[in-house]
Amino acid sequence: MIRFASKLSRKLSEHAVLRFIAANPGKQLYEINDATLDSHHSWGTKSVLTDLERAGKIDVVRFRVVRIKGEVTRKKIKPLYFLAD
Repeated sequence: MIRFASKLSRKLSEHAVLRFIAANPGKQLYEINDATLDSHHSWGTKSVLTDLERAGKIDVVRFRVVRIKGEVTRKKIKPLYFLAD
């Protein structure tokens, strides 16, 4: 029974996160936490996002392409979350 409750909780969290990302693409982790789980300190959302990324349900942008002195390079940014196409 505990295992079933844990799986159900996980699915509900995934659903809440996916629904929020669909309505608010490009948000950062703390914004998603605040809106979906009422806590920007929740490690639960981080693991949910990691699982959704591994499953191919969301895309995470971690770099921005920039031009420095004529050379194209990638600059690291705080992750932004979008639904996968």
